[in-house]
Amino acid sequence: MNYPKVSILVPTYNRSKYLQECLESVLMQDYPNFEVIVSDNASIDDTDQIIKKYLVDNRVKYYRQNSNIGIVSNWKKLLYEYATGEYGKLICDDDYLIDKEHVKKCINLILKNKLDIVLSGSMGRIENEIGLIKEIVIDPEIPEITNAEWWLENWARKINGAFLFLNFNDGAVFNIKRAKELEAFVPDCYGLDYEILQRFILSGEVGYVRGCHFVARTHPNNDGRIECFENAFAGTEMFNRIQEYGLSLGLSEKKMLKLKRRNIIVFTLIFLVNKWFLAKGVSLKSIYEFYNRMNKLNKTVFIPIITNYATLSMMFQQKNIKMYKLLKRMAGK
Repeated sequence: MNYPKVSILVPTYNRSKYLQECLESVLMQDYPNFEVIVSDNASIDDTDQIIKKYLVDNRVKYYRQNSNIGIVSNWKKLLYEYATGEYGKLICDDDYLIDKEHVKKCINLILKNKLDIVLSGSMGRIENEIGLIKEIVIDPEIPEITNAEWWLENWARKINGAFLFLNFNDGAVFNIKRAKELEAFVPDCYGLDYEILQRFILSGEVGYVRGCHFVARTHPNNDGRIECFENAFAGTEMFNRIQEYGLSLGLSEKKMLKLKRRNIIVFTLIFLVNKWFLAKGVSLKSIYEFYNRMNKLNKTVFIPIITNYATLSMMFQQKNIKMYKLLKRMAGK
């Protein structure tokens, strides 16, 4: 079989302790035609020393930025300038593959069904500063082949108790030309790995390979977790762009509006709630301020957000019954 070339794209910055495990897992892939491209965003740790031993392998290419150009710009370098394959895979430097046939399985499904993108299941590894807290299987019941209508119905809803809210790093193997046509990582703002995936799933059929193919780490220094609230909040603008894109494809205005609302709710629960209260503290004032910010964004999303278990638990931990009653009153309970 004539396998197309796959560019495995590895952005990195000051994560030498993770990078080696990532590269080892990639180089063990049982696929005959791939390159591994590392784009170092001006690391000041020993990343350049770690990478040296891998450069003897002609499949590995290493680029180092002269200064830190930002996360998204580093991703764009990989996709628009460095990649030479027909297909691509973006894997963060703190994640690693655990299925040696991951790329082969994805490409086989792509070629069999003439797809532009395939996703796969994973193992979530949650860590703190000391080490492993727990591991969870992230393998939702997604059909092998889906279309836009399926995603409009199921995206950002709970499947098996967890929100179906994937990003471009979630096991995706994709057509590079199509990613460029969809303007991946444009503009440069928070959350664009979610936006480009939603553009893919709204514009054509998507494949899914079951099973745990890679490990996705969650740790205190994840790029998304260390970002400030205001930058993360600005990222919600992508949901307007996604809505406009869906409408340009002729998708239902009603369904796109519902998708936007679900997007905002889940994005807020995952990325905004904790950032806000960690920065502002838990007080009557901060609750009212958060309420007002969310109402300006979308007046219909505050109730499901504020009644989320995690948010109420925060109130309980503070043992402030007045705050809890306020939340209940705001939520109409």
